[in-house]
Amino acid sequence: AEAADRLGQAVVKAADEAKQALAAQQAEIPKAPSSSMLEAKRDLLKMIGKSEMSKKKCKGVLDAVRAKCGELVESRSAQVAGLMRQDMLSRSLTVETLFSDLAKGDEKISHANFSKHLEGLLGSAYREEHISLLCKHIEVGGIGRRKFQALLQQYFVVVKGIAITDTFEISTAKTLRKAEADEVLEMLEGPRSDEKVGVTRIRAKSLVDGLEGWISLQGNQGTPFLKEVEKPFYSCRADIPLDSQFKRDGSAGPIRTIKAEEIVEVIEGPRKLTYEPGVRVKGKAVSDGALGWF
Repeated sequence: AEAADRLGQAVVKAADEAKQALAAQQAEIPKAPSSSMLEAKRDLLKMIGKSEMSKKKCKGVLDAVRAKCGELVESRSAQVAGLMRQDMLSRSLTVETLFSDLAKGDEKISHANFSKHLEGLLGSAYREEHISLLCKHIEVGGIGRRKFQALLQQYFVVVKGIAITDTFEISTAKTLRKAEADEVLEMLEGPRSDEKVGVTRIRAKSLVDGLEGWISLQGNQGTPFLKEVEKPFYSCRADIPLDSQFKRDGSAGPIRTIKAEEIVEVIEGPRKLTYEPGVRVKGKAVSDGALGWF
C-alpha cells in the first residue's frame, strides 16, 4: 500500500509537471498562427488531455488498492482479535497482562513482538505482509495500551431484549436472564455460528452485573439484537469520590477523588444503589414549629 502510494504520488507529480510544461509551450504559440502552428497547438492539447487521463487512471487504481487494503485489514483484524481472545481465555490472561507480556517493559508493543506473537497463533496462515499492514493500521511506530485494548475489547449494546444463556447451543441452553435494551456487553468469545438455528452468537459479560453467558447478535430472520458500540467512558463534570466497594456504608473512605474533566473507563455498571428502609419520624421543631420527617 505504501509503495503504491509513493508510485501514485510520483505519477501525479509527473503529470502535473507535464501539464505545466505543455501549458507553457502553448502560451508561446502566436495568436494568429500558421497551419503548422495550429497543428502544433492541437498536438499540445491532445498531450494535455492524455496527461489528465493518466492522472485520473492513476487515482482510480490507487483508490482500488486502498479499498482492497482496507478490506484485508478489516478481515485480518477480526481474525487476529478472535484468535487472541481465545488464547487469552485458554491461558486465563487479561488484556492488561497480555499487553505487559508483549510490551516487555516498554510503553508500546513493538511491531516485531506483535508479529511474532501472531505468527505463533496463526501458524501456516501467517502472512508477514498482511500482519505488517495490520500493525501500521493499528498504530504506526508501535502499539500503545489504548489501541491494543481497542483491538481486543469489543462492546455491544442491546437494541432488543434477548436471553443470555449458559451455553452456546440454543437447543440445550438454559436462560440465565434477559438482557434489556440499552444494556452494554463486553464480548469475551466469538462470534460463532450456530448452524442448527442459523444465528451468530457471542459469549459476553454484562457491564450491569458482571453476568457472563451466550447471546445472539441477531435472529435467524435478520432481526438485530445487538449493535457494536465504542468502549464506554465517562467524563467527570465535578469532583467525585472513587470508592473501593459498590455500597457506600461509611466503613472505609474513598480511594481518591476523581477530578472534574477526568476520563474514567467503565469496568462495571451503571448499577442502581438502593438503601434499606430506615425508621423515620415526623416531628415539629420546638423553636419555630417547622414540621417534617427526619
